[in-house]
Amino acid sequence: MVRYKPGTHDFSCFPHFFEMTTANTHAELQRVVDRRFHNEASVWSDIYKEPGVIAEIYRLRRDRALAIIEQLGSSEARILEIGCGAGLLAAALARRGYRVEATDRLEVMTRLTSDLAATEGVSDRITTKMCDGHELPYPDRSFDVVVALGVLPWLHSPEQALRETARVLRDGGQLVLTTDNRWPVTSLFDPLCSPLTKSLRRPVRNVLQALGVVKQRQKTRPCLYSIRRVEKMLTGAGFQSVSGSTLGFAPFVFLKRKLLPETTARYVHAKLQSLSDRRVPFIRLAGIEYIILAKKVSASSSNSTCD
Repeated sequence: MVRYKPGTHDFSCFPHFFEMTTANTHAELQRVVDRRFHNEASVWSDIYKEPGVIAEIYRLRRDRALAIIEQLGSSEARILEIGCGAGLLAAALARRGYRVEATDRLEVMTRLTSDLAATEGVSDRITTKMCDGHELPYPDRSFDVVVALGVLPWLHSPEQALRETARVLRDGGQLVLTTDNRWPVTSLFDPLCSPLTKSLRRPVRNVLQALGVVKQRQKTRPCLYSIRRVEKMLTGAGFQSVSGSTLGFAPFVFLKRKLLPETTARYVHAKLQSLSDRRVPFIRLAGIEYIILAKKVSASSSNSTCD
């Protein structure tokens, strides 16, 4: 679940840190994040039905995650979804015969998931639970697969959450993860968004805020990571990367304004996505999202590597 509202939020023009002016503890930060998604809860029921290229990218992300999980094998695998949102992925997995433990911090999200499961006749295959990804209420080695789409950018302590994910996975268990890419080509050359100009933007904004020219930002924004940083966090939590790719090539922006009309944007996205899927250099790493399959390294494997 990448947390953007279709039609009103850009995928590509976010800073790679949390912009918080009122929250200075993890608990306060989490409350602000929770409030934001509680207010946007209704969006997630219709997110894959929206027209336009952004919704198309959501559908592509879901379909890629489903394909990865199906390629892992047995439909008897026990799956944990962290950040289930309105339950669209959980329901799709249940329709394919999987049993899913669908979790979210927000009661409204778990309720939407339960309602969708009932509507689609898969309630017997989906269990919902409210919980925090930083402290999962499950015994060690409880699951075969963990899936977390778009969750990492909203975690105040992603390393801790990844360690918890590893703890509840069996040895050799699989993690399917997506996160926003810090270096998407769609905004790389926008001076107001690009990580290339971040070191200049921060002091300029601080001066403008001090002069009262611009207001302090009050809205929580996702934390963007480079692919290298994500790989490092996974390794530190006890995972080994199996495969990874980027997806989503829209909207292109300059000065935080969309450059292309919708029809053209969809065409450009499709062409660049095709090149990315063919592993063309630079383009293959330049989508707005990174999707990765990682395997939990067993303690015995880790020890043998160190011998």
